[in-house]
Amino acid sequence: MTRIHQYFLLLLLGTLLMAGCSGNSGAQQSAAQQTEQLNGPPPASLPPLSVLDSLVPADTRSSSSNKLEFLDVGYNSASESGVLQLPGVLNLTVGENPTAWALYSAAGLEPEGSVVPSGLQTIFNKPMYVAVADFGSGRWQWHKRIAPGTLPLTGGNALVSPAGNVFIVALAWQQSTQLSSLQLQFSGEVPASPAAQINVPASVVSGYELEYDAVGSTAGSGAVITGVTYDFGDGTGTTIGTAVDIPVTHTYTLPGTYTASVRIDNDLGYNDYASVEVLVGGGNTELLVVANSDSPDSMALADYYMSPLTGRGIATTQRFELPLGADPAPTIDRQDYEMQIRDPLAAFLNASGFRDSLKYILLMEDIPHQIPGTNGGDINLSSFSAVDSELCTLFSGDSYPSPSFLWNEEEWEDFRLTGQNNASFYIGLADLDTEYSFSHGAYKVTDSGGTKYDLDYLVGRLDAYTHADALALVDRSLAADTSGNGWVVYDTTPARFPLDTMSDPVWPYSDDNDGLCGQEEMAAAGQNYFIDLTTTRVIGQASDGMPAGSVANVIAYAGWGVNHSGGSWPSGNEYILDDLLFTYLPGCAWISYESFNGTDFDGETVDTDRSDIGRNGQGQICDFLHRGGTVAIGHVYEPWTIAVGDERAVFYRYVVKGDRWIEAAYKGLRCLSWMDVVVGDPLCRVVADN
Repeated sequence: MTRIHQYFLLLLLGTLLMAGCSGNSGAQQSAAQQTEQLNGPPPASLPPLSVLDSLVPADTRSSSSNKLEFLDVGYNSASESGVLQLPGVLNLTVGENPTAWALYSAAGLEPEGSVVPSGLQTIFNKPMYVAVADFGSGRWQWHKRIAPGTLPLTGGNALVSPAGNVFIVALAWQQSTQLSSLQLQFSGEVPASPAAQINVPASVVSGYELEYDAVGSTAGSGAVITGVTYDFGDGTGTTIGTAVDIPVTHTYTLPGTYTASVRIDNDLGYNDYASVEVLVGGGNTELLVVANSDSPDSMALADYYMSPLTGRGIATTQRFELPLGADPAPTIDRQDYEMQIRDPLAAFLNASGFRDSLKYILLMEDIPHQIPGTNGGDINLSSFSAVDSELCTLFSGDSYPSPSFLWNEEEWEDFRLTGQNNASFYIGLADLDTEYSFSHGAYKVTDSGGTKYDLDYLVGRLDAYTHADALALVDRSLAADTSGNGWVVYDTTPARFPLDTMSDPVWPYSDDNDGLCGQEEMAAAGQNYFIDLTTTRVIGQASDGMPAGSVANVIAYAGWGVNHSGGSWPSGNEYILDDLLFTYLPGCAWISYESFNGTDFDGETVDTDRSDIGRNGQGQICDFLHRGGTVAIGHVYEPWTIAVGDERAVFYRYVVKGDRWIEAAYKGLRCLSWMDVVVGDPLCRVVADN
């Protein structure tokens, strides 16, 4: 038996033998009446109460005004499992010895100070006893607790030890009890009690790297912070001094769930802890994010997209930054493209260790997207191009006989008429249910002379009129509608434009039996769709004849835009902003047969002044993105109809089969090293996982 056990056993037995055990049930009593104060001198053998201060460990500190620290138990007390933090419980179990007790302390008071103990809340299941050390009288104040409630404490400073501690004993005598709450109350804020807070900011960089701060932590009344110490939950930590607002970045070496904490110390020797549980993922390594290091918006968008909290959790290794100017022009000549974008990116990937395992490249806003050229009137000679499309053949880009187009297929004339031709990535008229996905170097592209090159990467772009619009693309992608109830809208005019795949005959064939069109594919899959074959463009008004619920639930749209004739379209090439009444579901995709519809990604004043938007007479995919769209295929110059996204393949793979957006888009692009841009989160999906 320990010395403290002996002292308390003598005290408790002597006191309780003098106390009567009678009392009311307490059912009709107030909290103050639901107790009996047991008066009488303590046993002469009990040492002075001042010995209790020596029992308090040096590192036992109060962190809030009602926290009691557990010190010791005696005689048949089964366990203390957090009685001070519900739903913990203290089992006071009486056995051969008639008593079982537990001792608690609260620190942080000032002797003769203005803040004193004022009450003690107890919740239990059988009558029990509590005692408060009274240093004025040198004895314990004993109370028999008959019913749960709050016991008012009197005595003021006499209940505070010379070291600033308050001591409480909970005791069961002759019958066991379970104590489920024990909270000490004070007349004011306990001086020198710090309060810790730990935060994981929403702007953290992703993968294994997380950023913490302790903003909101306080030193406590009358004190100052002397130390801020982080424990990252993986066996490592750091002390940063006294500032709670300095971010601390930590890189975890393994994925997993970690409990990170911060300890706040003050100048009076007290401390407090706060913790947070974080999930650290390995980070996606299939995709490389490329940002403009001179553009704050580009860098912030990269942070947002890479973050495991706000974006896709891309590994921190998968980031490359190019110095391209704070506000670069949308165009970049071919020589500068090669020196400033292509060659540095190739060098980075060659040294990265993941050149061959990488699948996708994603360009952030403020990276040029147009490469001007010559001979724009001849598809076989034109050298106009999109930066994005050129990067698809990053390591073959200097091997072409000329900077012209490449067929994203084995032999362009066959358009993959059978499912046998797996050398190309474009799915064409092959079985649209054929399952395959991209990997570096597994597919070929073919120039006009029949020479083949590797398709290195699928390249996308995260960009829109404004930085806010670009951030919204990430949000919508993460919230993509996967209900399967969205509507695919086709707006075509076969009599005038027999050059799409929305309806039969599928271009470039004249026979309806040459392959299923987009309409037929959607019908066969049971997907909601609406197709308009008239010369009037549909906008979602009653006269369009669209089914109930379709206008407000569009998941994909393909149309001819301003090339469409007839109908009332007062807004001309601003029709997407002003005329269309559709509500686009998160994840909605867009394809329009409009040249130059991916020309302008800079429309900061689109809601007040559109004069800065270079439309070239066409609607813009950024109009669609500004109005709530999520992903799109656009054209930075005149692509010719053959190079417009094949909406039949794109929508079927995206909406029906559940491909990632970037995979679905490139399965429907016939030409590379050309003028198309694939915009939006490459990883967006609108089909729920099985």
